[in-house]
Order: sequence, then structure tokens, then C-alpha cells
Amino acid sequence: LQILEIKKEVIVVVNLLDEARKKKIKIDLEELSNILGVPVVGCSARNNEGITTLKEKIKNYQESDTYKIKYSSYLESQIKKMEKYLNKWDLSKLNKRFISLRLLAKDDLIINKISKMINYDLTNDLDYLEIVDNLTENIEEEIIKTFLKISFSICDKVVRYDNLFWDKKDRLIDRVVTNKIGSFVVMGLFLVIIFWITIIGSNYISDFLF
Repeated sequence: LQILEIKKEVIVVVNLLDEARKKKIKIDLEELSNILGVPVVGCSARNNEGITTLKEKIKNYQESDTYKIKYSSYLESQIKKMEKYLNKWDLSKLNKRFISLRLLAKDDLIINKISKMINYDLTNDLDYLEIVDNLTENIEEEIIKTFLKISFSICDKVVRYDNLFWDKKDRLIDRVVTNKIGSFVVMGLFLVIIFWITIIGSNYISDFLF
């Protein structure tokens, strides 16, 4: 979704399909393609599955209407305001909507790049400062919330779980190895094993070789 905001020439590769099948997770690749408006290829790189199809999609790529992110009415109004502000300079080669969004989010990297491109320090421009200083919402937070909401919505439409407890084992392992006590125990065991291999285990290898 973030890449689609920058450019339309995108191919989505859904990897690890073999793992999805093991966990009985079904992904409707065709529907995902229809929603995003770009080609979607399912792959299992480890098994060389889908690679030929991916190469064909790259070779025969055709641009189409891609998914357009729709933010809150407030943020959309601020984006238009920033786009209008940027009309001061010739930025026709850039995605003005994306640049406006990042400027509103006070992205230092984008601010510096645009300032160098137009040979003018935006942070000293009163019109720019007036726009960003009068923002009434946390723009970065709004962007993240929007992405998450859209992502969950798309997943609900294209992902099906035949086994509702497909991640039960993974979650159980996480609870053991990432909690406050278990994580130290696991780390300690690994350190003991590493020390044993380094100090004692290596002797067995040496005896075998010599």
C-alpha cells in the first residue's frame, strides 16, 4: 500500500505459499489483484514455485488503475492544501500527493530532499510553516491507522483459515521464549550450549580430524 502511493508499476509477490498450505491458509490471489489493481503472483521460492509466472508478469506488465488510499476528510483537505503550496515550484516529475503527505508528516528526509531539489529551505518558508504548525491531528498516526484499517479489511476479503487455530503452536512458543522469565532461560541455555561447543565440543572435532 505504501509503495502504491509512490508509483503504479508494482507487482505483488505472495511468498511462502507452501507454509500457508501446511497451515491450511487459503489466499485468493485473483481477488487480491482485483482489489489492489496490480498483478499478484503466488510463490514458494524455496520450491521454485511460481517463479516462471512471475517472470512472465514482469515481461508483459501493463499499467492499470491501482488502489487509491483514502484518508480522513481532514487529512485529505490538508494534502490538497500542501499540493497547492507546492505549485510554487516545478515538481511535475514527482508524485505530488505522496510528497505532500510526507511533508505534512514532517518527514525530515523528504523535507531535506525537496529543499535541495528546489534550492530553497522549506523549514524557513512561512507558508509551509503555517500549514504544518496549524495541523490539529497527528498526521503520522493518522497514516498508520489508515494503513492498518485498509490492510485488515483486505485480509478479511482474501484470506481464509480452514484451521482457526493455525497459529496456536507459534503463539505458545512465543509466550515461552519472549516472556520476562522464559526469554532469560532460553538465552542462558543457548549460551551454555555455545560455551560447551567452544570449550569441550570442539575437542571431539579435533580428535576426529587429527
